[in-house]
Amino acid sequence: KLKTLIIIMLVIVNGFLLSLALPRLTAERRQMQEEKKSLVRLLRESDIQTDIEAIPDDVRLETLTVGRDEAVESKAVRMLLGEYEFSDMGGGIHSYESGAGSAEFRAGGDFSIELTSGAERYRTPDTAGRLFKDLGFDALNFRTFFEDGSECASADQALNGAAIFNCTVTARYDETGLRSISGTWITSAEPSSREDTRAIGVATALVSFLDRSENMGIVCGEITGVEAGYLLSRSSQSVELNPVWRIAADTGTYFVNALSGEIII
Repeated sequence: KLKTLIIIMLVIVNGFLLSLALPRLTAERRQMQEEKKSLVRLLRESDIQTDIEAIPDDVRLETLTVGRDEAVESKAVRMLLGEYEFSDMGGGIHSYESGAGSAEFRAGGDFSIELTSGAERYRTPDTAGRLFKDLGFDALNFRTFFEDGSECASADQALNGAAIFNCTVTARYDETGLRSISGTWITSAEPSSREDTRAIGVATALVSFLDRSENMGIVCGEITGVEAGYLLSRSSQSVELNPVWRIAADTGTYFVNALSGEIII
């Protein structure tokens, strides 16, 4: 009886807290919608067309320092190449060799896996989603294309639901199946450190783009999408993920630094 009474009390308390929070959340949602409408009007006054659906809700991302997970790398190699011989080449370069192919992983995230014959389990680009999932690569923004006579499937890496726009992995296929996979992959899902920075919101990012693009000679007539995410940067000491806003326009794709407001082309 006591346990039942405690459960009932918790339900009542949670219901009360929810009733207090709902009006605030509703007001914040209404304010965000009004802010989006104002942004659309401002852009159209500057002869840039866009729709309110192209403007996302605010996301505040942190600057992250990331590393590599050698266990994830070796698991991916074993999945595609079977048992292998490992060599530490120095400089953060790890090499793998087997009868089924070869692989190389670098400390900065670049990697490649080459197969001597096609992997039948992943015969076509339609299987790329399963391939990335089996590897442990969290993928966003899938696309397929032809390159140098090969069918290809690519995706951006995601971290906690946000894309790392310059961490892209591409799988290549021929008539026998998957023949190679390469790109940039941060194999450690957990950041080694976080920098609590004040990232700008979508409204400030778009206003900054509008203000700075004219000075940089950037001309566009339409913004088709805006997305929060990261750009990877490397130094001799670390690999960092820096928060950005990606702006897709009819004349190209641009990035606004979410800390400084500067445009990155």
